[in-house]
Amino acid sequence: MTSYINLFRLATWKLWQPLVAVPSSAKSVVSDLFVWRNSSIFKTYFELTSIPSLFENISPYQRHATIFIFDACGCKINEQILTIEPCMRRTLDLSYLLPNESGSCGTFAIFHSHTPDSVSTLGSFVAERGYVGYSYQSSILLSYAHGNLDAVAFQANSPVQMLGRSSLRRRSYMLQHLLTPPYYYEIAVVNPTNSSQTIRFDVLSICGRLLQTSKVSLKSRALHFFPVSPEHENLKIVLHSRLVMARPLVFRSHDSGLDVFHG
Repeated sequence: MTSYINLFRLATWKLWQPLVAVPSSAKSVVSDLFVWRNSSIFKTYFELTSIPSLFENISPYQRHATIFIFDACGCKINEQILTIEPCMRRTLDLSYLLPNESGSCGTFAIFHSHTPDSVSTLGSFVAERGYVGYSYQSSILLSYAHGNLDAVAFQANSPVQMLGRSSLRRRSYMLQHLLTPPYYYEIAVVNPTNSSQTIRFDVLSICGRLLQTSKVSLKSRALHFFPVSPEHENLKIVLHSRLVMARPLVFRSHDSGLDVFHG
């Protein structure tokens, strides 16, 4: 009997709950849901390379990518076509792509022109999960973070499709990094699913004592920062939600220095 109970519990964790969904159309292109910041102390950049040109010769009509920019609530605030030459890199300054009154943060996705035949015949898709760079306090040095997962799919003349999946049961994700003084941390969580998700954010001591808890409801494509400033001891962070993997982006700053990484 015990073995059957264990199998049932395992099934409720794994069955029909993939990390991400497969795009509904074979013609879709895929992107991560990246985080942008734009303020007096933060700027955001993206290193864009023509991925299709790495697989085949592309025509002049295919030498572009499309960027979708969303505000902190997940609403689309800009859509723009970007020219990108084959086998070249273009550094995007997101501040030039943001409309007025966009706020200080949000999310964005970048979709390439098409998926080459050599890729689609394998049942795969071109996916943009490249590098986002963040400048802090006007530093000329950027802190880079790579894409996290295949979060959004897009096909021309169709709405975007969110690929992130939620679980039947609530899950806990423990940040794989101890928060240490004197750094200031901002834990960025995005919602890559198609429905609103509730995130509970727990701050614990090393011995597991709950020090602080907060909760936020995120709409699809939305973003939220949980700030934490350890003062006297190292801290642990646990995220509780129905996201299959609530892996956040961590901003760690001190004086004029910044580190950005997935926790």
